[in-house]
Amino acid sequence: MTLHQLKCFTTLSQTLHYTEAANQLFLSQPSLSYAIHMLENELGVKLFEKHGRTISMTKFAKEFLPFALTAIKSFEAGKARLKEMQNPKNLRLGYIYSLSYDFLPNVLTLLLTIKLDEQFTYSFYQSQADDLIKKILDDELDFALPPSRRKKEFLAYQFLRRIFTW
Repeated sequence: MTLHQLKCFTTLSQTLHYTEAANQLFLSQPSLSYAIHMLENELGVKLFEKHGRTISMTKFAKEFLPFALTAIKSFEAGKARLKEMQNPKNLRLGYIYSLSYDFLPNVLTLLLTIKLDEQFTYSFYQSQADDLIKKILDDELDFALPPSRRKKEFLAYQFLRRIFTW
């Protein structure tokens, strides 16, 4: 079983359409079919049933899907952690769309002019407030700028707590 096969399976499970899933994965439809076929052979079960031009997930696919998603997420987290270990001074900043035109450029200018003993790099992530908070709590962001004052104070606290534990 490969990560590629798991990504093919999860994408096809979401779209329930071979051509659409293949397009999302930048694969040909036969390559996607082959990956699914090989995964089914390894698992010893049928994951999808064809009904003319449509497909549906079998009970085995529905049961296996959360495990496949967890495996992919775990791999991505491990990959991100190794990247972070190579550059531990990367600050991951999250913001809402409305800040991207006036406020964020000023923040960037300020960050680039601050002289610190250590060099930092920055990664930016744009999303909605609830997603930013989730990413802070899941340790996927170091700092976020959502619209609510209460949330800003909470996120600023989380950020400062992490900075001072480096």
